[in-house]
Amino acid sequence: MEYKVFALLLVLVAHSTLAFEFMILDRDTDTSKTRACHHDHTVSCVKTQIDFELLASTETLTFPDGVEMTLKYEFKTRPGFVTRYYEGKSEVDTATLTFSKDHLTGSARYNDNVYVIEPCGHDCHVWYEENKEKFVDEMKNDEVRDDKPEFKVDEKAIERNSELLRMGQENTETDTDISIMVYYTTDAKNQYGIAAITSMVDNMIGNINVGFSTSNVPIHLNLHCLEELVGFVEGSSNLIYDFRDHYGANSHVALRNSADIALLLAIGNGVPGIAGQAFLAYEPSWAPNTIRLTPVGWVRADYAQTSFTPGHEIAHMFGCLHNDQNNQVTNPLTPYGYGNWFTPGSRTILAYYNQNYANRVNRYSSPSVFYNGVATGSATKDNARVLTEVRFLMAAEGDESLTCETSTSTTTSTTSTTTTTTTSSPVS
Repeated sequence: MEYKVFALLLVLVAHSTLAFEFMILDRDTDTSKTRACHHDHTVSCVKTQIDFELLASTETLTFPDGVEMTLKYEFKTRPGFVTRYYEGKSEVDTATLTFSKDHLTGSARYNDNVYVIEPCGHDCHVWYEENKEKFVDEMKNDEVRDDKPEFKVDEKAIERNSELLRMGQENTETDTDISIMVYYTTDAKNQYGIAAITSMVDNMIGNINVGFSTSNVPIHLNLHCLEELVGFVEGSSNLIYDFRDHYGANSHVALRNSADIALLLAIGNGVPGIAGQAFLAYEPSWAPNTIRLTPVGWVRADYAQTSFTPGHEIAHMFGCLHNDQNNQVTNPLTPYGYGNWFTPGSRTILAYYNQNYANRVNRYSSPSVFYNGVATGSATKDNARVLTEVRFLMAAEGDESLTCETSTSTTTSTTSTTTTTTTSSPVS
């Protein structure tokens, strides 16, 4: 993909400071037959009316329970849609909304609760609370990686990869587009429906881009295509390998459909207790000073829009690791690539749960990224640096030249190439 500046608007609040209620909850309407109100994690659900004109024109909004939040970032997403990120008086209260002139999806966190808004049909939206206690962290397992190439090593590709990595290390400011091919399983389609999955993906990509922006990572994630992975059967405990090899042994290039990354939304019934997995980028022994990418992973569909699991798994594809207390391996080329537990009681996207650091925030660790005035990382815990340094290499994985089965494509760049084909082992 070509490297270009993406449309990120840092909003200076210079207009009205008044807050406006853009949604009116309808607690009297029966939602017992509303499909969107019956997700696994739903605590309560009501229909709501949206004032789209007010939403588009106002920078400070009032959410249910009177919580005010102000616009901080704006992203251009797929045609006709915009994503906006809001914060309250502290960085604890946040919301990410993706909307068009008559369609809204998003999530909000405040009062120690997690909320979702999504469409439920024509001129219909629902607002529901999620039971965050039912969400589990990504699987704690050893990050074992296969260091042996499957095919003959391409010396030119290794040289090219090393050069792209060097570019990322030297140029830490140029904004870079990364494309993502998103699939969903038939089981996920049957459980949620295509409309709900589309909303999940809008919200998922919005939250990932917020994580990049609030962490000063010059990456913008774009949806290449959203398609059903026809013929894929869930139920195996090897879901990550089954996905990678769906089109043949180690077929992740075909799976990505000319995008940079491929991600599968699944029910995960063959891997209970696991929120997602991805193949970890690493420095192979047969090609020092470069990084081997296998940018493929999966996430449980019900974790797509309100947990930070998608941003966690995608960061693994760049080579980011968990907090060092939960790691048994390192990436020698990026020895600072760890998540972090930090005070007061918080942790970054890649850090595992700890009862003393339970609050997971949408930040990648970095000594220059702060949350409520506290640095989220250090010189030895800097996943934002890993993402920044590897971004040109990741952007060169696809050229976005192939078309989609559906009309959800958003990226239009038309450059770059392939990399050496090897195997690696997944982490979560």
